[in-house]
Amino acid sequence: MNLAELIRGKRNTDKMRPATAIPARVAILPTVQSELVPQIATIATIAIATPRNDDSKLLTTDRTPVPKAWLTESGELRTRGVFEDLAGEIIKLTVNDLHLQAKLLRECCGAYSGPQWLHFVEDWNERAAIMQYDGGLSRHDAEYHAAERLRLIAFLDELRGTL
Repeated sequence: MNLAELIRGKRNTDKMRPATAIPARVAILPTVQSELVPQIATIATIAIATPRNDDSKLLTTDRTPVPKAWLTESGELRTRGVFEDLAGEIIKLTVNDLHLQAKLLRECCGAYSGPQWLHFVEDWNERAAIMQYDGGLSRHDAEYHAAERLRLIAFLDELRGTL
């Protein structure tokens, strides 16, 4: 491990101040010739004030984790960070597997089950009727487009069975 890596591992992750280099400078004084101390102090200051490459990929500018979601081989959802729209992320990940999409939406998003589900059914039915009568679409097409807008494509067969 070189000096910059050693110092970078001990950097202050709060507000970066020039004073954060002082502990590193004190730590290296006994082991280094005196003419090298200013150069090493400069390296230490740069290493402490510069975020790691791997940190910048994992953290946002306010130091919170960048949200990430992925599916395991067995189809389980794994996440890191906080999502404003977890349902949208699940839909992106499972666009080619509607059965898995419906399962994950029900398990991970409360709006797709329980009392909230009844509101989805009502909204879908209303939108489909408007698209059919005011938009001139066939009932089949209107149901599909309403489900698409409400992000309910994975539940379309189930919705059609509720009529």
